[in-house]
Amino acid sequence: YYQETEGYPAFRAAIAEFLTKYVNKGSYTFTPDKIVAGAGCNAMLDNLFCCISEPGDAVLLPRPYYAVFEFDVQCKAGSTIVGVETVGVQPEVKGVERYYPTLKGLEKARDSALQQGLNPKVLLICQPNNPISVCYPKHVMELVWEFAEKHGMHLVSDEIYGAGIHAKQADFWSISRLAADKGRTLGDYVHVIYALSKDFASSGLRCGMMYSENQQVLKSMRKLNDLCQISSHTQWGLSRVFSDTEWIEDFLSKANSRLNDRFKLVKKSLEPEGVKVIEAEAGLFCWLDCRSWLEENTWDAEKKLYQQFFDEAKVLLTPGYSMRTEQPGYFRCCFATHEEVFNEGMKRLKDFGADKLRIEELEEESDDWQTGKYGKFPTTT
Repeated sequence: YYQETEGYPAFRAAIAEFLTKYVNKGSYTFTPDKIVAGAGCNAMLDNLFCCISEPGDAVLLPRPYYAVFEFDVQCKAGSTIVGVETVGVQPEVKGVERYYPTLKGLEKARDSALQQGLNPKVLLICQPNNPISVCYPKHVMELVWEFAEKHGMHLVSDEIYGAGIHAKQADFWSISRLAADKGRTLGDYVHVIYALSKDFASSGLRCGMMYSENQQVLKSMRKLNDLCQISSHTQWGLSRVFSDTEWIEDFLSKANSRLNDRFKLVKKSLEPEGVKVIEAEAGLFCWLDCRSWLEENTWDAEKKLYQQFFDEAKVLLTPGYSMRTEQPGYFRCCFATHEEVFNEGMKRLKDFGADKLRIEELEEESDDWQTGKYGKFPTTT
């Protein structure tokens, strides 16, 4: 007969144990009754935003961000993403810290939403961040939670890379870990998203999950999940996989070690060619500062460089404008591929950059997305 729409009990129990042990390191105990498992992270986000937002609501999201979030927020729920400036509100800050959301940036985004006639309803955080590949530290997670609570907003923490922390220096703070640290529950306004697509290289299995302590949200999610359940066969197989803790330990240890080794090779290959590589801590990619390769410091120049990568070097990188970044010249580089493909890609990029213009100092100011100082912001992705 039909299975529970929220997922097979044994599967949710295995996932709860996994999240407890590997995502928040045992600090917070996930329970199966608060998990809804469905066909991928996109389906979970799509349904969740239908539960907690509606047309006319704004979802605040720190920039740069994974632009597919716009589809998750807008497609069915009809809400609108309002980007939160990071670099632009703290130009004096250098290093990766300039990408951390700040109170000034959050309040500015909220004010912008109100000026547009939108109701700031949700704050969405990608932790670890995509595309920057860093983990927000404890004080940043505290800030975003305090901000959301102050304004009565839902806080959604997308932690799809939460078990893929590959840098030894990284200190990953899941929102659930923060709750345990403060001796509190998540409450009705905090919701956690996870999926197996990234950390386990299994996007084809379409296996995502949402965790919430809000009973009304859980009830609605279970019903919406009628149309995006995970197959019984997939859940049965994964229940067995996730019950094998020895295998999980071995897989994650090897995978994360290899990801870190691969990232180091990106730095070694590209930094001598004038590309600054942001220190990655998690995930399958890294953030490249290719501004020294731009013909001029404009969005048009970034778009031209993106096309040159594709046409001349035969390498596909994700341009910053499609990640809604604040400055032209940045690209996301996915490095988790076969060794021979990776090596050839690095060789092509090195050859491509050998004759590129070097610009030592470039401005650290933000663009206003559409008609800012760097020219018109590209409207296509």
